[in-house]
Amino acid sequence: MGPFVSQAKSKGYDFYDSLILASLVEREAKAAKDRPKIAGVYRNRLDKNVYKDAGTNGLLQADPTVVYARDSMALEDLGVKEWDEYVFWDLLGESDYSTVQVDPQYASFQTYQNKGLPEWPIATPTVASMKAALNPATKSGNLFFYACPGSDTHTFAKTASQHLQNTQSC
Repeated sequence: MGPFVSQAKSKGYDFYDSLILASLVEREAKAAKDRPKIAGVYRNRLDKNVYKDAGTNGLLQADPTVVYARDSMALEDLGVKEWDEYVFWDLLGESDYSTVQVDPQYASFQTYQNKGLPEWPIATPTVASMKAALNPATKSGNLFFYACPGSDTHTFAKTASQHLQNTQSC
């Protein structure tokens, strides 16, 4: 058994779920120091004991999952020869990811509307993201993070009001 598989098992995590989580961290984090914190936010959002009073209702609300779904849907409409011209992971131009509609086959990737992890990884995670997924910084109780425009780092918050302050101060 590989070290990540045995580590996941020893912590009571499902390895495949940890791989999916690591892929989200991979697409979200820019600064290495933020990876465990981002993984912690996602783990806290999945933990009913943590999110029950926070208003997140078990929704990951992960922008990269929605972008992945939109990219996947767009590729289905393009011929393979057109893929070279397609810009992956481009901003959707949407101000509210919660309203983005996705095809039913990608419904689990609309993490603003559906609880839990998506069905499969959205990227190949690095070792750093996998380590973060298996060693998330959950003790802070953070349920929100915000990527400050023009910065490689994120701000973190326990409450929606703190998160709103963070988004306005960046």
